[in-house]
Amino acid sequence: MVKTDGDMYYPGLGEWLVGAKPGKKKSGSVTFGESAFNEAVAGKKLKTSAKVLSIQSNQVPELTDELAEELGYEGGVEGMKANLQGELESSRDQMVRNQVRANLLQALIAANEFDVPQGMIEHQLRVLVEELRMQQAYRGVDPKSVHFNDSQIADLRMRSEFAVKGGLILDFVSNNESIEVTDADLEAKYQELADERGQSVEAIRGYFVKENSVEDLRARLLEESTLDWLLENSKLVDAPSGPVAEEKPAKKAKAAPKEKAKKAEGKVETSLLKGTVGAVKEALATGDYDGQLDALLAAEEAGKSRKGVLQAIKSRQ
Repeated sequence: MVKTDGDMYYPGLGEWLVGAKPGKKKSGSVTFGESAFNEAVAGKKLKTSAKVLSIQSNQVPELTDELAEELGYEGGVEGMKANLQGELESSRDQMVRNQVRANLLQALIAANEFDVPQGMIEHQLRVLVEELRMQQAYRGVDPKSVHFNDSQIADLRMRSEFAVKGGLILDFVSNNESIEVTDADLEAKYQELADERGQSVEAIRGYFVKENSVEDLRARLLEESTLDWLLENSKLVDAPSGPVAEEKPAKKAKAAPKEKAKKAEGKVETSLLKGTVGAVKEALATGDYDGQLDALLAAEEAGKSRKGVLQAIKSRQ
């Protein structure tokens, strides 16, 4: 099934198919968008052939109590709205909490500079690459066909180093504060996953046992519990104001990237967006373009509109 109004996995394919008739074949070349969830085709121009089996369209039905009940909601339309609102709020709260956890971990790593063995980073990199390939396999793509260019590998290596440092810090905190994950915690997680997927607890537990992933799940829960402990015991502190910086002139050097960005505000370097997603992320991380983020965002939205670049710019904002 391919969406003609912007397919997430094969962007560019839908537009190419427009005009084809059911039962007919079409061949040619398709340039796939760099934002493709399917990384095997992202940004590539490939020979493509397709046969249209059928053409369908989405139709929005009238919202009635009968439809709500048919969709499995109790209490008719009002019950459906209340249920959906609860799901949205829960999802929002979880998303915010995950973002706060990530910000906290980033602050911890920045505040505790240390080198980690290259071997640990390379191991984490292999794990991450394999995980990304398996994600593609779940989408029907041959994992052997998934390859990463130098820029993507550099980005993945940075993420791997971040993961290793974060894991070591959290491991230290959990040991120091005697934070543990009990069997009851594991069972609660099994139940949560079972409820989400509509499966039995036995099926979920059996899956983790079969895949020898119980200890991996326990380690992940321990990291989450440790981050929660850190959140509960952390204090929000305002950043130093201007006068403090005047008392300590040495700190003015840290403002250099911002000053450089201000000088560049008059001239927007949209040529930056011609690079790969990884290259754009690395350039943004320097802070040299902080004064041009709004313009860069507008240019990317009007151009390639790559998901990775849009997220990177918004995150920097």
